[in-house]
Amino acid sequence: MTTLSPLNFRGLLHTMNLVGEPGAPENPTRIKRRAIECWRCAECQDVHDWESDAEECCAVADAKAAPSVPACPVCAQKYETHRGASDCCLWKDLPAQRRWHMADAVEAGGSWVDHLLTPNGLALEAAR
Repeated sequence: MTTLSPLNFRGLLHTMNLVGEPGAPENPTRIKRRAIECWRCAECQDVHDWESDAEECCAVADAKAAPSVPACPVCAQKYETHRGASDCCLWKDLPAQRRWHMADAVEAGGSWVDHLLTPNGLALEAAR
């Protein structure tokens, strides 16, 4: 199991849609709230002002599945390569060779979650 810093671990959980926004205050009663309407793309988590923009954001024009866009597993920043995505936030917790090995495995069809949280993915399923 890889040990991530608390901030990167929370960001990873956020990109998996398991927790709220990273960096959100622990005591929400201290802040004033105001409602804003926005739409989040289900695929890449980008925020849009209009629902139709969010629906079209990562829509595939044809019936074939589009190749996944390399993105940082912690903050969801898009990159040209999986290795670039692994260098975004994971440099704080993992050595370069380990990051790049994981990025190559993800590019070959693996999952960031499988490589970051558990060696075989079983502990994550038990946690759900």
